[in-house]
Amino acid sequence: MKTSISRKILLVLGLGLSWVLLSGCIPSLYPLYNEADLIYEPGLEGNWLSADSSQIWTFSQKTQVVYSGSYLGTSTDSVSQKYYHLVISQIKEGTITDTLEARLGKLGNQYYLDLTPDIEALNLNKEGITALHLIPGHTFYPMDWDGENQFKLYALNPDVLEKGIKDKKYSLKLEEIDSRPLLMSPTGQLQKFILAHGRDTTLFPPSDSFYKIP
Repeated sequence: MKTSISRKILLVLGLGLSWVLLSGCIPSLYPLYNEADLIYEPGLEGNWLSADSSQIWTFSQKTQVVYSGSYLGTSTDSVSQKYYHLVISQIKEGTITDTLEARLGKLGNQYYLDLTPDIEALNLNKEGITALHLIPGHTFYPMDWDGENQFKLYALNPDVLEKGIKDKKYSLKLEEIDSRPLLMSPTGQLQKFILAHGRDTTLFPPSDSFYKIP
């Protein structure tokens, strides 16, 4: 059974996690937010250039196709979701490297961004065997945003986190799956951790700043 779980998680954590921001980050099996906790800010939509001019992050409102009617008279409709479709482009290479779902929320007075691979972007058969084995992993980031034209993300320091868990400073469950660390704590426990330690810049050092562009 352990081998089966390991393979499922390993497959999905290799998706959409290749850029510098996530280097060394520890993903979580559970999201930082429940659906009821999400907020949607239209001001986040659009193109954002990284401070080093290496990447463009493009946020748009996520939509989901809904099917209705009988087999012979099926109709479709697009329903807007309370989260974002995020495309990350590398400027130098001129390529799209990552397609993700981005969820925005607030804990206390602090914005946080929860990122997970956009499985739909893989164009897989949802009833097929491959899709069955994909379990989306989550990474989350404290976010300073002025509500307009600039935001900064803070990335989790895996060494500080692992030491803090070992020393019982942080009450989180961390397991190693196929030699890769994975947070296994549920959403409620993650939120308590974030509320207590989310402003600790040793645990969450500054990662990158982004500026809105036309």
